[in-house]
Amino acid sequence: MGQNKEELKKLLSFIAALTEQPGNENFVAGLRTLVGQPNEPGLKADLEDIRRILRIQGIQSIDYSFVDDELTRNQLIMDNIRMEDCLLDNSLSIEEKWYEFCSYIHFQLENILNYYYTKAFSTFDLAQWHVEKFTKGAPVPFVKNSKLVNCTEISTYYKTTAFCAEFFPWIQGAPDYTSAILGKIRNVRNEYVHRSGVTVKSEGEKVKDLQKNSSFASLRTTLIKIVDCVKMAFSTNAITQIMQGVIEKKLPGAATIRHNGKVTMLDNSIFVKYSSQLYEGKDVMIIVKNNTLLDLIL
Repeated sequence: MGQNKEELKKLLSFIAALTEQPGNENFVAGLRTLVGQPNEPGLKADLEDIRRILRIQGIQSIDYSFVDDELTRNQLIMDNIRMEDCLLDNSLSIEEKWYEFCSYIHFQLENILNYYYTKAFSTFDLAQWHVEKFTKGAPVPFVKNSKLVNCTEISTYYKTTAFCAEFFPWIQGAPDYTSAILGKIRNVRNEYVHRSGVTVKSEGEKVKDLQKNSSFASLRTTLIKIVDCVKMAFSTNAITQIMQGVIEKKLPGAATIRHNGKVTMLDNSIFVKYSSQLYEGKDVMIIVKNNTLLDLIL
């Protein structure tokens, strides 16, 4: 069925091209007769009627089967199909398609990051710790807030910035543009949501900025990149958690810690950060991910 729908989508594009060519007026009239429409101008309406009759809809382009929460999974799939469906909607202008496409990308990004930060950290405090740590270099860094109760209350901007800083960092000489692209998608979505008579002069500017170096296909690829990263994290059980540890040895420039049945040398940055508070036999709480010590809680 999926392959048949792809063929129908190609057919619809071919028909659209034919109707736009001079000399094909009789063909256009025949199409109108076929779909039961009066022989009047209205190409977009004609194509929409054909699409409706053939039941051509967007096809799911991202695999969300790994998401074990049914409500979240169904919403992700629904938004993904709507994202693809808007590209086939000939009642929309090209600018409107960009707005719709980016909005549904943003919905999926928001949901998949909420899922990640809820499932990948054993406590909400740890999720906040992670976002705070990986947004320190951002223009507006996140600060832990005791009034927040779950991950949905952390701005998608902060979650996106933190996620990209960990998995797709900007490295001099080998830059990764994932975070920048997602930021532009967010700008387009916000422009779409907040359009009004007051902002009418600036409408479309965010879309034009995104269109300079992007296409629908490249934006889809960026979203798939994020989803695949989340999927990989859960396939390796990369859960961040708090564990009990004890300082085994402390030397002038280093220290070791025993946790989970093994002794580990503290990373130098962690040692320097807490050196004055450490001594042999001291019980400490540690933040661990995949048996890698990330930080201490003192």
